[in-house]
Amino acid sequence: YSLAGFSGLGGRLLLGALADRLGAKLVLVGGLFVQAMSIAIYLAVGQLGEFYALSVVFGLAYGGVMPLYAVLVREYFGARIMGTVFGAVSAFASLGMALGPLAGGWVFDTFSAYRWLYVGSFAIGMAAVAVAFSFPSAKRPPQPSLDLGRAQAAPRRRTALREHRTHRLRAAFAAAEGAARGAGAQRHGEGGA
Repeated sequence: YSLAGFSGLGGRLLLGALADRLGAKLVLVGGLFVQAMSIAIYLAVGQLGEFYALSVVFGLAYGGVMPLYAVLVREYFGARIMGTVFGAVSAFASLGMALGPLAGGWVFDTFSAYRWLYVGSFAIGMAAVAVAFSFPSAKRPPQPSLDLGRAQAAPRRRTALREHRTHRLRAAFAAAEGAARGAGAQRHGEGGA
């Protein structure tokens, strides 16, 4: 289990970088699928070296999908309620992790083998893939342009726009001031007559 945990550290970085490039949903679906397949392959593992190799693959996928849940929560629910939604997601994950050993013990005590434990875990893993796959695609923000010509022209446009607004405000104030002076002159003319 320690080897899977250590490889999960690398999985967080690897799958996080892939999610930045490909999108969190696609990488989550792929990571969950690799987890489910790794659990199924445990049934065929017979050598210690195979077990360790499979633990590395499982750990990369398991550790890698964990941070993606936070990304998906923000994409689908927004930052305003992210804490509440992510808390609920974490609570359900913790519930599953708490009940998993109890269910595994019951399966082993009932069938005197681990085979059905792996089969059940594989089925739950594939159900997680189906649920993640059913998420609607989130709209990704447009990537910033590397067009340096536009990038250099943008500050000039902002400056020109600012100057135009300033000129319009000055003209409006001048007109208001002129109107006020005219009104004041009329009052003085009326009062003196």
